[in-house]
Amino acid sequence: MKNKSFKIIFLLIAIQLFTYLPGCRESKYAGKEVKETTFLFLYTNDEHGHFYQRGGNYKAAALYEMWEEEKKECPGCKVFKLSGGDNYTGYVGSSMFYGHSMAEIMNLIGYQVSAVGNHEFDFGLKAFKRNMILSKIKYISSNIIFSDFRNVFEPAVVFESLDGNVAFVGATTEDLKQVSFAKYIVDAKVVKPDRAVGRRLRELEKFNDILVVVAHDSYESTLNWVSSLEIKPTIVFNAHSHEEIVKNHEGVLFVQAGKNLDTYARVVVVKKGREVRVLKADLIPLKEKADFNLKGSKKIKTLTDKYLKTVEKRAGMKLILAKKDFKAKDFQKLYACSLLKDHPDFDVAMSNPGGFRDTIVKGAVKKSDIISILPFNNRIVLAEVSGSALVYNLDLTEESYCGVKKMEGKWFKEGVEIKKDGVYKVVAHEYIFGGGDYFKFDSEVGDSNITSKDWRTPVEKYLYESSKKGLCIEKAFEQLMIKYDR
Repeated sequence: MKNKSFKIIFLLIAIQLFTYLPGCRESKYAGKEVKETTFLFLYTNDEHGHFYQRGGNYKAAALYEMWEEEKKECPGCKVFKLSGGDNYTGYVGSSMFYGHSMAEIMNLIGYQVSAVGNHEFDFGLKAFKRNMILSKIKYISSNIIFSDFRNVFEPAVVFESLDGNVAFVGATTEDLKQVSFAKYIVDAKVVKPDRAVGRRLRELEKFNDILVVVAHDSYESTLNWVSSLEIKPTIVFNAHSHEEIVKNHEGVLFVQAGKNLDTYARVVVVKKGREVRVLKADLIPLKEKADFNLKGSKKIKTLTDKYLKTVEKRAGMKLILAKKDFKAKDFQKLYACSLLKDHPDFDVAMSNPGGFRDTIVKGAVKKSDIISILPFNNRIVLAEVSGSALVYNLDLTEESYCGVKKMEGKWFKEGVEIKKDGVYKVVAHEYIFGGGDYFKFDSEVGDSNITSKDWRTPVEKYLYESSKKGLCIEKAFEQLMIKYDR
């Protein structure tokens, strides 16, 4: 009798152990009515601090209201609010405060998870750490090895519930060091995303129902390395390339919304038992105006107005008048030539086209507009470079150069072709001088000097002085072209 009782007890224990063994979790659904759970993923990327837009568009408040409506229309859904990174640098209302304003507003919207973008480091590590605290966002990246951020951002984060566990794995573009301020990430090591993400997915697959990758990386790039993964995620949220994507490739959904909070992504996933499927995926345009009919959007408006008031106080000075919307490429040229005008003893001035993040619209042009166009904390650099390095860099500038001319694929200075073994004096800024956007400065050729002068100062000075002479920005640009476009 004792032996029989012992056998029954042993059998019950064995059944319990078997039920919870990894790989045997489906047995918990046996003989039960299987519950269906809906997961709602709301996603933006490359926000670049655009919580407000000229003309009275409170974009962050509008987003909050739309996401609250999404939740209302999906009763009982498990809701996740996500970002693909590059949250802070761009609009003056964020950049002027090192992203702190945007961090506070993202906290009010309720963001939970973000990939680590390359522009998270624009204001230095200390500012980024503060933004993480203010936003209460869990930043994730599995392929950045960064000693200063040990126990600050994680490779992945898991949200557990009785209805199902959701795991998010972060990834950052492998080109991080070429598209960030070099001085802030000297100690960072960036490894290939496929191995780092693949390792995390293998670790998480057994204990989580839905696997999501949030990657500050383009669709084209992630498609290459996701295809090689042993364990595939259900969704890959993309960023960085500023294009809109909703594509299914071999059972993996790739999604990317527009930049600057112009659109957001909505993905609905249904889980029933062990079966997980994407029900729908959409990109939703942001509505033009917030209604301020919710307590949360009113709070966002109040906070926005506080920062706008400070922006006007610090940078509301009018520089010049624009009679019509000013072309972005014309401003790139105007900027470079204002650098050269400020340094008349130099041969060439240049910038990277990616450094220009906004445009000038018809009306008064203020210092705040220049900060929105040139939001990064850059200093002017004076350098001597070889002719070969100069040609290489000029080919990266698009219209962001002055003092030279390109004809039939070759570069000329005052009608003379640039000599590869020659030495030229260049006015630039520290981002490209440090290798940003793949620029190369062989500073061993001659002297180089990172000045204390803000990179916006020459263009602000030129526009203001031109206005005092009665010129609009169009005429000021025309005069620069007469002097330098030859």
